Amino acid sequence: MIGGVCTFNCAKGFYKKTPVNTCIACDSNCLTCEVNPKNCTSCPTGKGFAYNGLCVQTCPTNFFGDSTGVCIACNPECNGCTGSCTNCVNCAAGYYKCGALCVKTCPPNQFADTNAGLCVTCNPKCKTCSSLQFCTTCANPQAVPVNGVCNDCSYPCNTCNNGPAICTSCVAGFNLIGTTCIAACPTGAYSSNGVCVCNSGVIYSNQCVASCPTGFGNIGGQCQQCGANCAGCSGSAASCTSCVNGYALDKVSGTCQLAPSCQFGQYYSQSSSACTRICPQGTFFYENVCLTACLSGFNDNGVGGCVAAVTQSGCSFPYYLSNGVCISNCPSGTYPDSTKRICQSCSSNCFSCLTNTVCYACNAGFDLKNGVCIASSVNCPSGQYRYNGVCYSTCPAGTCIQANFCQRTCPAGTYSFNNGCYRTCPTKYTTGEACVNTCPTGTSLMNGVCQVGSQACPSGQFYDGSSSSCQNCQYPCSQCSLTASYCTACTTGLTLSQNLCVSTSNTCGSGKYQDLNKQCQSCPAKCATCLSATICSSCASGYNFNGADCVVALAQLKPVTLSVSSVTKRGNSAFITVCPNIIPNGLSLQQQNNFFTVVPASADTNNVAYINQWLSSVDNGCVTVGVNYNSFPVQSAVFLAVNAQSLASSYLSIGYTADASSFVSAGININLPATPANVIPPSNAVNNNADTKGELPSIYAIKVSADSILV
Repeated sequence: MIGGVCTFNCAKGFYKKTPVNTCIACDSNCLTCEVNPKNCTSCPTGKGFAYNGLCVQTCPTNFFGDSTGVCIACNPECNGCTGSCTNCVNCAAGYYKCGALCVKTCPPNQFADTNAGLCVTCNPKCKTCSSLQFCTTCANPQAVPVNGVCNDCSYPCNTCNNGPAICTSCVAGFNLIGTTCIAACPTGAYSSNGVCVCNSGVIYSNQCVASCPTGFGNIGGQCQQCGANCAGCSGSAASCTSCVNGYALDKVSGTCQLAPSCQFGQYYSQSSSACTRICPQGTFFYENVCLTACLSGFNDNGVGGCVAAVTQSGCSFPYYLSNGVCISNCPSGTYPDSTKRICQSCSSNCFSCLTNTVCYACNAGFDLKNGVCIASSVNCPSGQYRYNGVCYSTCPAGTCIQANFCQRTCPAGTYSFNNGCYRTCPTKYTTGEACVNTCPTGTSLMNGVCQVGSQACPSGQFYDGSSSSCQNCQYPCSQCSLTASYCTACTTGLTLSQNLCVSTSNTCGSGKYQDLNKQCQSCPAKCATCLSATICSSCASGYNFNGADCVVALAQLKPVTLSVSSVTKRGNSAFITVCPNIIPNGLSLQQQNNFFTVVPASADTNNVAYINQWLSSVDNGCVTVGVNYNSFPVQSAVFLAVNAQSLASSYLSIGYTADASSFVSAGININLPATPANVIPPSNAVNNNADTKGELPSIYAIKVSADSILV
């Protein structure tokens, strides 16, 4: 009751006195009170905080004053707090400050600093620690602390490079072999300053071997993988000493370049850097054997290969017939006859020529004058050499010394550079003989060619030796050399091919071509498409390209047959080596990487990560297929069929075709034998996806479900 009025609760500043149930005013020092007027439960602004019934200006130790004017006790783990009972200023004995909290045990990545009473975060390399610099476990799950120190390497590496497990030195008690740390060196090796050294040989796969396998080189006593396309290397991974099949060694740069395509009956020899006969002299290659004579209906192609006898006067575009063989570029002493598609002989004493009457390089001892090679009356002083009527102290780039003369080193249409001949120079400029970065003394730049001053003509003209003047090029040449029709550049819409300008688009429609008068003419019956009345660019139905021309398709083509040589396992990969009865020469890298259509069992549709395939360097005449699984199957199968879409024309050119017999299956299981160490996918073996549709291409007479055979 307040002032004679009954209320349920007393107003602020009053307390209820029992048992009379009367509201009594609090003392003026109290904002609120209980039991008696002077027992303050909160204090007015400016009068401090309520503590044990009194208003005090400062709360005692381990209390804090809240916004209601009351002293609130801190949590037991605090030694003083502010703002809230959990926001400790310091910690009680046995507790450690962790942010605003006091804890008995610090979090896993922190340690208790007993002197400061704090939880301190460990070194970033530690997962747990007992002090800032002493790890008890490492953040790297593969690392183990050594004397409390964690590094970025996996134990027992002490130092590493390019990855935590690629060791460059080891912790005490371990020895480095290759890039791995082991407790004891293998048989045949001893420890020297913590490194395993072979008594003889070289280290490969943590063992001492007599020599490195293909694709690896001895670098610092260890077999290290060589650079792209290297079969062997020395000094560094980029310095090749030999090349994989299909590549040739550039001995100047130490790199492996794509090797020239060899004719049937030849292979590219790494030792001689040239195409070499497969069979000994006097014998001939046919069906993977050497015969003493070609069978009836077959002739020697001039390089030791037996090919089907075909009557022909020349080869189809873009090839030329030379000594019975279709080649892309005519050899020295001959020129390409684009009408007959054969290599014709140059005139006497001519090293390279445009026609049989126009030379542009002479044999040693002869000088070029108005397109003719003549014996010169010029005699050079001792120590000088004659070339095209001029005496040189040093032979020009692209020529070499032969007796008292300079001789051009590269055939017609090519230029010398770094001991090789190039149709397109890798340098900015050319002379008449070589690729150069700057024009030699005595020449001036004209249309990208360093020319002798008196022979420099404007764009669209050439120097005519017979008239000693510049003459206009003939349409469709926009630039030319030696004659008006020997094009070096073409007008818009045409492309330069073998120094001819050909159309890049066919507006006449299928089976027609546009002549020089821009009139549409019909292609010959043997051509599906053509460039002219004599040059097919693709063959019509019923005709096959035999490497020389479009000829009537053979009634009986020999089948390509396959046999499985081996099926092995390494990690999650199965390696299947398949040997066809014949492999065409000169396959492109794309054809090699897609030799087979590979179909896994349907159960492995989503289990195959990728597939590699390449011409085996271990088993000659075979193809190795690497099937890389996400999880290696306990039991499965893989089906392989010759990729007819990619290889049909190559096989047709040698009289073979893929049919139902051009298919094999290989059983896959967890107990396959281990893959030999020398079976290594080359760097140019592209990762391809499997054919997961469960069937082989329609070229095969029998379509086989990928689940029909499990062995």
